[in-house]
Amino acid sequence: MEKHIIQKMKMIVKNENTTVSQDFEADKKDLKSYNGNFLWGYSSKGTNLICDNIPFSYLQVENMREATNCYVCIAGHLKKVTKKRALAIVTGLYSRNRRA
Repeated sequence: MEKHIIQKMKMIVKNENTTVSQDFEADKKDLKSYNGNFLWGYSSKGTNLICDNIPFSYLQVENMREATNCYVCIAGHLKKVTKKRALAIVTGLYSRNRRA
């Protein structure tokens, strides 16, 4: 993943609690070796990273319902989205992956 996206995500969670910061460090490791679209959300309980074309569990869909801030990265551009839009994206991805 491009460094400017990871840096932008780091600035977003800079003032959050330690749980979010620790989860972000794990997400950062995953993103360094990933080049594609993803959905990312966080709440006081931690972060939730869902990558396109990589299987994920329904628990991650449920965790996205609790996210306070949601972002989508498409073609190297990180954009904040509404919670409703994030849920629509993650539900679509989950349905598509389950049918395949």
